[in-house]
Amino acid sequence: VQDQSAIVKDNEVTEFRVNLKITFEVE
Repeated sequence: VQDQSAIVKDNEVTEFRVNLKITFEVE
């Protein structure tokens, strides 16, 4: 269960970074 939570958290962080990068590039 802890491993799954860690994976989900990593995915959320990755998506956040990707969205942030896209937003930065667009602006």
